[in-house]
Amino acid sequence: MFDEKTILSWLSDFGAVPAKLLCQFVPDEEHSALFGCLKRMSKAGILKLEPNQEENPIVKINSHFPLDAKKTKALWVASRFRDNFNLHQIGPLDFPSQLFFLSNIPVNDSIQYEISVFEKDDEPYLRLLKFNKHVNYVIVLPSSDFIMSALSYLQLSSFPSEKLIFTCVEGNILTEVPTVKFFRIGGNGDA
Repeated sequence: MFDEKTILSWLSDFGAVPAKLLCQFVPDEEHSALFGCLKRMSKAGILKLEPNQEENPIVKINSHFPLDAKKTKALWVASRFRDNFNLHQIGPLDFPSQLFFLSNIPVNDSIQYEISVFEKDDEPYLRLLKFNKHVNYVIVLPSSDFIMSALSYLQLSSFPSEKLIFTCVEGNILTEVPTVKFFRIGGNGDA
């Protein structure tokens, strides 16, 4: 459940986010409670709800915490794993990665995931990722057309394809719940 402390912690870590994105991390039956908490915090001056679209304002602490499109895309992707981790097991990372989370599945052996978002001209930055055998890498690309070129960059850096999950976020990340598509690469490099 989101409480004021958790909301402020998230906003200080990730900047401004659409309210519908926050909803992705709570069960459906808790959405109205979350919106109620956001409205109370806004009335108390603790955070701001900037108009964006009805029922989907941008939630922010203040103007010093702007919306970061890459972190927002990474959070949309992480939201697809929400049943596999605790809200307190997610955090920001430094460039070129946007965030990490620890999976609770399997329970006895948590797996770390690192999500990195790359736009059309960002492919050279793939070389900045450092391989760690204990991490699964979720690479967010502008479209599936970029998977093979991204894979070749990563294989030059000794990333085994079984540690890579490619994804694309389709739709407007600010005004709607976008579609997140996942692509796994086989051991021989085939998508």
